[in-house]
Amino acid sequence: MVEVHYYFKLDPNIRNATEVLFGRMEIEGLAKRKVESIRHFYDVMRQPPISYFDNETVRIQDFLLNLRTVYGEIQGYYFLDETLDLTKFIERLGYTREIYVCLEFKDDIDKLKKAVFPFGAEGKNLQVWTSSHDGNHYCLLRIITNMFFLEQINNVILCSAGKPRERQIARMDGNINRLTHHVMENIRSFIPKFPKDSNWKEFEDFVDEPNEITLYLTQFYGPPYKAKFHPRMIRALLNSADVGEGEVTGDFMLGSGTLAIESVLLNVRTKCSDINPLAKIVARAKIDALNFEPKEVLEEIDNMMAALPKTVESSNRDAASFASHFFRGKEDVKDKALFLNRYIKENVNEKYRNFFLCALAKVSSIAYKMRNEPDVFRLIETELWNMWKVIYCFNEIKQFLHVPVNVAEIETDDIRSLSSVGKDSIDLIITSPPYSTAIDYVKMDLAQLLLLGLIKNPKDLDEKMMGTHRKTSDIDELSRHISDSKPFFSDERNRFHKLPLEAQKYILDLKEDGNLKNALRCYKFLYDMWDALKQMHHVLKANGRCILIIGNNVFTVKGEDREFRNGDLLEEIALNKEIGFSRWREKIVREYSKSSYGTILKEDIIFLQKSLQV
Repeated sequence: MVEVHYYFKLDPNIRNATEVLFGRMEIEGLAKRKVESIRHFYDVMRQPPISYFDNETVRIQDFLLNLRTVYGEIQGYYFLDETLDLTKFIERLGYTREIYVCLEFKDDIDKLKKAVFPFGAEGKNLQVWTSSHDGNHYCLLRIITNMFFLEQINNVILCSAGKPRERQIARMDGNINRLTHHVMENIRSFIPKFPKDSNWKEFEDFVDEPNEITLYLTQFYGPPYKAKFHPRMIRALLNSADVGEGEVTGDFMLGSGTLAIESVLLNVRTKCSDINPLAKIVARAKIDALNFEPKEVLEEIDNMMAALPKTVESSNRDAASFASHFFRGKEDVKDKALFLNRYIKENVNEKYRNFFLCALAKVSSIAYKMRNEPDVFRLIETELWNMWKVIYCFNEIKQFLHVPVNVAEIETDDIRSLSSVGKDSIDLIITSPPYSTAIDYVKMDLAQLLLLGLIKNPKDLDEKMMGTHRKTSDIDELSRHISDSKPFFSDERNRFHKLPLEAQKYILDLKEDGNLKNALRCYKFLYDMWDALKQMHHVLKANGRCILIIGNNVFTVKGEDREFRNGDLLEEIALNKEIGFSRWREKIVREYSKSSYGTILKEDIIFLQKSLQV
């Protein structure tokens, strides 16, 4: 058996120790084995067999040591094994930028390349070197992961501005070629400018400068969404569970759709849902676009823009409607958005309809928040063009990247009842419960919900949302639950005394401090999550896994800031015999240096498993 050395070089844009851990978890999940840490690649370069490539022909140090170092003490990972097909690693890894494979070989070099990376495109994402030592022949392969190229689409587009649009397309083509040339051949000679350098930057500057790309590909489609998943983190969690073809993932509090997108990009089937009807449109658009043919989409965009009138008649037929009050002073925005909504639903090819509605949702959100009254028709033309450029670049990069895309089923459903998913049908759930104690999701999406005709009155959706406490009947009942010192246990709806003691005390302290509103918010959140956890356990297969990602809140109680530990409380509820989960691994805590949405200071990642059913 030939010993093969595998070196995984982490992406230099990693920002904290938790991401370094994620990098390790996903490699070990895919390799199904433990890996060794690499503190610095200078140490690797000094050890055989990779040291055999330190010569004037190769100078491997130019590649191993050229990039900025990763956050912390760990720069990468290593393991020793026999010859492996690395396709799965290359297509799926999120926190690894480069993979090096080194071994002694006697066979045809093309046969070796095909065994290690059958989809490799030499000169694009693959380099191969050979060397000799003491009469033996060695081969070294350098492979760039898919994630690097997919994230760089942002920079390809950023550096392709110009008019007319044919010029932009030509620049995008040129920048894709520059990207592959830079990462393969130019790596030894290019010195990037500092981020705040006043001189003009080249495309390569943007590729190499320290800048974590948090959204990539179609992830930026749709209106702004607070507290969304970091795509790399979700990808790493999927890899750590080694979920693959033939298995099914799920997220039934879908939000902006990150789990669904990452699943299909890893060639994994997914079933997802959300109670907010806008979530289905946005997630469907983000996923469908991955399979679009650019020319056909552009024709559909041009056809719609050519059909739009210069002005539209007022649609203010019901002056008493909520929408009329909400868009007072923004009548032109409302009228044009409603016109576009009707046009898209009646005239745009059904295949592309969610794509266009997703653009309209983002434009509606932007237009409503602007101080002036912008031209919605011009905004949607710009937004559709920006969305189209992602489709174009993705299709061009797929000429040399192997990116299989699986299917996704997206529904509008309530996780507390979950009628759209069958029992024992999901292998892995990754989800984040809504931050209903910190974020008003209906208010956040209100403009687009109204203009797309998804709701007529926000109260209708607000009363259905997870953790909402504003329904009058719920306020009375939840208040009674908290007040009952000796509850009637025959009342199945009263769960207050089933909650962890820490939660009970916190909620009572809030109430006694005169903060009944937040007391009810905290109780209703845990109350709803009890049902949600039961439903997730119901739909998971035996030994299926569930990963919860939830931040903690801080409220002022009796003059002091006190943390409401959502993560610990949800884990304790999930382990309750009535729910039935067991712990898969110890939780991970991610600290936030700052939070843009209020009182969330840290985030817990909880690993649960459905016990084997007899």
